[in-house]
Amino acid sequence: MNEIEEQNEFLMAWNRILDDYDMHENSWIKSIFAIIEKWAYAYVRHEWSARMNTTQLSESFNASLKDYLKSDLNIARFFINFERVVNDKRYKELEAEYNLCYRLVDIKVPAKILNQTREFYTKAIFEEFQVQFLEAIEMSWESCVDDDGSLLYIVTKDESFKKWLVKRKSDNLLSCSCRMFEMKGVLCSHVIKVLREAMNVKDIPDQYILKRWTKQTRVECVQDMHEHEIQADLKLQQTYQYRSLCSIFTRISSMASESEKTYNVAHEHASNLARLVEDILRLEIAGNVLKIGHESQDVNLEVNSIQDSNLIKANGLKKKELSR
Repeated sequence: MNEIEEQNEFLMAWNRILDDYDMHENSWIKSIFAIIEKWAYAYVRHEWSARMNTTQLSESFNASLKDYLKSDLNIARFFINFERVVNDKRYKELEAEYNLCYRLVDIKVPAKILNQTREFYTKAIFEEFQVQFLEAIEMSWESCVDDDGSLLYIVTKDESFKKWLVKRKSDNLLSCSCRMFEMKGVLCSHVIKVLREAMNVKDIPDQYILKRWTKQTRVECVQDMHEHEIQADLKLQQTYQYRSLCSIFTRISSMASESEKTYNVAHEHASNLARLVEDILRLEIAGNVLKIGHESQDVNLEVNSIQDSNLIKANGLKKKELSR
């Protein structure tokens, strides 16, 4: 039932299940049907979902927690283990980012559009796009004119009687009846078929490339809902930098160890780099000490000034009392 796209088809399938199992009067079934627009694919496919199911995030994180938790843990041990879960999640993110930069996904068939999308899409998005591209190869299409004068493409699959309607608007934008792009931000096989064969478009147009699914998004600043840049936690940033450098230098070490020449080159540059880093850190520490020294002098001057002022006031008060 999760693959049914049309609401009337879903209702027919739903009623068949109720008839087969005599569930028309079941109270739980009635309560589930009352919120059908929140879970049934035929109803939610008109909403943007960012490729996530309704319970996907919570179920994924709960599964991760189970690997670290026991029922007899106290609250202190819970948060210690919880922090381990979060750190592991961050490490997996670093691994994914490393793979994003240094490992390319295999292309199944030679096609310009696949070479193009592999360059800017993240690994997961490109793999999904490639699946849609391969499915498009097995499809066929025919065109007709809609009642409002716009052009319609009827896309079919050889072994299936199902049809998908791809509408071409006056601005050449395409929308498919499956609404995959509207839900996930990834072009469906039906639109890809029309783009490549009906419209002779070999590169994916910019309007179909969502910035959130590209590699470039990783290097930009993160903003909150008010478009203010989110300041990084220094402790987390240091952990991120450490693990990121570990990935880079592990890769260099692996390659350099394959021959004596590359080993000597890597060893020489590593020694020079270590001295450079030490010099920079030494200068930063000296600058911070100097800055703290100046701030300490400013504080001492301010304290002395306050003390002198109080002394003058006290002396003046004492003289006034003596005059009495």
